Amino acid sequence: MMEDLPKWKHEIPSFPHSLVNDAANLLTEFYKEHIRRDIHGGRLKPANFWDILRGFLIAAMQTYASICILLSKKRPKPLMMQASVLGAGTF
Repeated sequence: MMEDLPKWKHEIPSFPHSLVNDAANLLTEFYKEHIRRDIHGGRLKPANFWDILRGFLIAAMQTYASICILLSKKRPKPLMMQASVLGAGTF
């Protein structure tokens, strides 16, 4: 049965988690601050809509942090299934 599975032609390159994590945190903080500032300044209307989108941004970043914790190499047993469920729920 295992012999029937296709073989990958290319290996996916690995990269340090900090490259993605630092960029995601920086980007999230940038958008959270600018959305908050522009809502209070009256530049983004309707304000309730942008508040909801800002909430989705915060929730997505918290979900990403949860997935990182579940898949951490420091854990004795990474929780792959739970991380997959969180990942699927984000989209």
